[in-house]
Amino acid sequence: MKLAKYFNLYPHCHFVKGFSRSCAVDTLQKKYYFVSNKFAAISIKINHKKVENAKSVLDKDNYEFFIEWCKILKDKNLFCLSDNKLTYNNIDLIYNFPSQITNSIIIYKKSIFKSIVNQLFILNCNNFQLFIENIISFSELESLLLIFDNSICQDIQIVMPFRNEFLEKEKWYVFFEKHKRLQSVIVANSPEENCISMDKLNVNFVLFVTETMAFNSCGEIHPMMFTINLPFFTESQQHNTCLNRKICIDVEGNIKNCPNMQENYGNIAD
Repeated sequence: MKLAKYFNLYPHCHFVKGFSRSCAVDTLQKKYYFVSNKFAAISIKINHKKVENAKSVLDKDNYEFFIEWCKILKDKNLFCLSDNKLTYNNIDLIYNFPSQITNSIIIYKKSIFKSIVNQLFILNCNNFQLFIENIISFSELESLLLIFDNSICQDIQIVMPFRNEFLEKEKWYVFFEKHKRLQSVIVANSPEENCISMDKLNVNFVLFVTETMAFNSCGEIHPMMFTINLPFFTESQQHNTCLNRKICIDVEGNIKNCPNMQENYGNIAD
């Protein structure tokens, strides 16, 4: 590493401090990297300073520690080294999104599904998670997704029970190619855990899990389910991302803030 160069963090790199380590969140490339808390703190401290000048603000051990981490992360596009001091416009982290409802969870029931989705379109909801409790086929899934064609919908996630034909990878490649809004599918009650990735970044995938499907299970954590983008990151700075502008419609059409909540705020038929 050239010590005479300036160390410049890119504005799309955000450090989130945890108890034992930090996370470097790249909201441009939609990636994240685990780093030490020490590296995150030092990076912020010497941002826009020459690498060699870090010696004046760090003791020897911390300086060597920082250099080693820089070598590890140099190809991740989190920072750059330059001959001159670079200045970037900071990314505005104020959350603002032009939708009354941003995300919805729909417990699928065929007779009311179309009405629910159309009402959510009026509210500019563009992210949908569908829980399908009964086993369905590819052809039935195809019919279900037709309503989202030529709509404001951006992302669709589906959670549904296992069916043998879902193991056929080629069918999924064709299916995702046809339905560009489909982001991910989680297949519950699978005989074994597996993941079919549709792209190198693992943005689109089919995840097979052995657990029984439960739409009211809260707190499930899996790296494949992480959301990494600027709107979600900015929202998390000011709001509870689980509940803010989120809505759930259960199988009876009751409107809730979350599937786990007993209280409802009316019914889609009201």
